[in-house]
Amino acid sequence: MKECQVLVPMRKGTLGTDQLNIELQRLLNSGRRLSIPFQNGVLSKGDKVIQVKNNYQKEVFNGESRVRAGGR
Repeated sequence: MKECQVLVPMRKGTLGTDQLNIELQRLLNSGRRLSIPFQNGVLSKGDKVIQVKNNYQKEVFNGESRVRAGGR
């Protein structure tokens, strides 16, 4: 499953993004290498990430998305 995105209206709770990310990563990323710990889960090579807070120093802004490359 290469192109998949799940949108939910909340972050907390059993159906929020925090818990869904953990469960979906467990199902879809099992056996993937190049994973690094991040907050309550891990980020693997190829994971899509969405910025949720403006960072003016790095010029990355809320709502922007990227795909994680390999390495640290």
